Amino acid sequence: MLKADYTIGGSINVALLNFTKAMSEIDGVRVNAINPGYIATDRLTRGLERMASKGHVSLEEAAAQRLAALRIERFGRPEEIAAFTAFLASNRASFMQGAIIDVDGGQIRVP
Repeated sequence: MLKADYTIGGSINVALLNFTKAMSEIDGVRVNAINPGYIATDRLTRGLERMASKGHVSLEEAAAQRLAALRIERFGRPEEIAAFTAFLASNRASFMQGAIIDVDGGQIRVP
């Protein structure tokens, strides 16, 4: 997958993160953002199918190649993002404000 393929989506994501920070300055409004990594959804499957077709490999091999390239053990599950979203919406996260959290299996690493 080319980075150029994500130019528009990436621009929108950055705008949403900036919006999150701006909205977090409003008293009485709790706003946080989740940056999900590669999550096992139909969209990911379609991307892996394209990758498999272009590379003349199986879907499983395309998935293994993508995981290796991302340096992660597995793709996330939708219910993991849902559970974290529920946590952020709960009172247990009442001290979190304006946070931007990567839920990506360790894909984004600080050197």
